[in-house]
Amino acid sequence: MYYTELVRSLLAQQTDQVVCQRLLDAFNQLTPSNMKLSLDRMNKVRFRKSLDAFLACVKGFLCVK
Repeated sequence: MYYTELVRSLLAQQTDQVVCQRLLDAFNQLTPSNMKLSLDRMNKVRFRKSLDAFLACVKGFLCVK
């Protein structure tokens, strides 16, 4: 699966273990194992909320000047 490979690649690039763990936790919250992969309106809304929370969580430690 392309998404899983992308996540693994991003995690492998992290040199700081604390950042790596925080990123892993954020990805796990973004796409929990019980998440239904369908395109109905409710799942889109749930994913959008999860995405907003993910972005708010990771932007502080991934943004590099």
